Amino acid sequence: MQRLFLANHCLSAAAAFIVAIATTSSVMGQYVDHAGFTYFEDGPASQDLYGHHSPLMQVGHDGALRPLFPNRDQACEPVGLEGCEGECGHRGGGSGLLGRLFASGNSYNRGSGCLFCGGEGCGVCMNRLITLPELFEALRPYRGAGLSAMRWYDASVEATFLSHSQGGPQGLATTDGIAGAPALSFGEAETGDSLKGGIRLSAAVMFGPGGNMEVTYMGGNEWDQTASAESDPAGTATLYSLISNFGTSPNSGFDDTDRSVSQTIHGESKFHSGEWNYRRRSMGQYGRFQSSWLVGLRYVRFDNTLNYSAMGLPNNTITSSLPRYFSSSDKVKNNLFGPQAGVDLWWNLRPGINLGVGVKGAWVQNDSKRQTIMTGNSLSGFATPGSVILEETRRKGTVLGEIEATAIYRISHSWSAKASYHLLAADDVVFGNVDVPAARDFVSGSTIREPSFARDSLVVQGATLGAEYMW
Repeated sequence: MQRLFLANHCLSAAAAFIVAIATTSSVMGQYVDHAGFTYFEDGPASQDLYGHHSPLMQVGHDGALRPLFPNRDQACEPVGLEGCEGECGHRGGGSGLLGRLFASGNSYNRGSGCLFCGGEGCGVCMNRLITLPELFEALRPYRGAGLSAMRWYDASVEATFLSHSQGGPQGLATTDGIAGAPALSFGEAETGDSLKGGIRLSAAVMFGPGGNMEVTYMGGNEWDQTASAESDPAGTATLYSLISNFGTSPNSGFDDTDRSVSQTIHGESKFHSGEWNYRRRSMGQYGRFQSSWLVGLRYVRFDNTLNYSAMGLPNNTITSSLPRYFSSSDKVKNNLFGPQAGVDLWWNLRPGINLGVGVKGAWVQNDSKRQTIMTGNSLSGFATPGSVILEETRRKGTVLGEIEATAIYRISHSWSAKASYHLLAADDVVFGNVDVPAARDFVSGSTIREPSFARDSLVVQGATLGAEYMW
């Protein structure tokens, strides 16, 4: 009997010890600290006081260990719904704003039509004023992917707002009077000073572990600017052009380019860019910093046109029926194509918020196609009108570089908002011009010299706003 008593006593003590451990022990998983965030990695499963199975969640998992609304006492998981009454039973199944609105599934995982909480019980669902903390909670980024989520997207669309630097002729174009007061300058018709809208489209396809193929188009931006000068008083022939050195060579200028009642400068430009790249991504030790490198091909198209015209009095014929006029239209198409390489660095600032910067460089060949059309109405002593068309293509190797800074705000599992700053620079780009020697030959009836190519650096820069989608 004594031995039996001792055995029962030992068994009772062991059972009490096991119960104490089951009721007081905490989850024994490994955890990782990230600047204010504590996430549990995969570890052994445990049971709560009610016997419900609750496996530990991986790093960044927005599940049982972290309810959607952190001020709640319970996670409202499908298991153990007997402790989750009311709105918890109507919890939306998706993540982010769209997921919460369109969620579908079992009775405990069906969509509620609430854009803010998916039926978890915010002020909108419960017909009361939404509180400021609830509003902030609804606007917080999607955190389900965790702090160490790999940088990725399948498709991206953005609106672009770009400007560009100006090349070509500079300085004074027209004076009022022979070598008189400045009346018109080329700087008044610079096309790239204002921001013009365009589009940026990009798609990525996986190509091996950590690798992907990317295709990107950016462009559709078009600029134009017009500046004019009128004689003072109106209708008097007092305007002189740079083609005659403002009426001094020859004296009193040429019939068509000088002694004008109005002169006008009009500029136009267009921009397009296309890329095909292979990119390889890598992740830092703790996932907060990531990087990638790429190699591929780059094509940039930049068109620039400059029109310069002068209109004189209607007295160039015996009947005085036609006005004196001159027009120079210089159109240039730059086609830059060649291989490129680049790198980028991403900082996962918080779950759902990413900051990145990238650089690219390319060695390209610029095929510049130029067409110059000049017209006039007093090209001989008999006031003979005429025109000439000059065309030429030249090739020159040059360099091209791009810098991009981007911020990503993840709204849901699939959608992210995106904002970027882009700066693209290329050397030896040809701009539209007014070639004075060729114009002087034309209006004086001499053999026309080939117009020169006005090369300068091109800088295209501006902001983009859009969204990314991930399957």
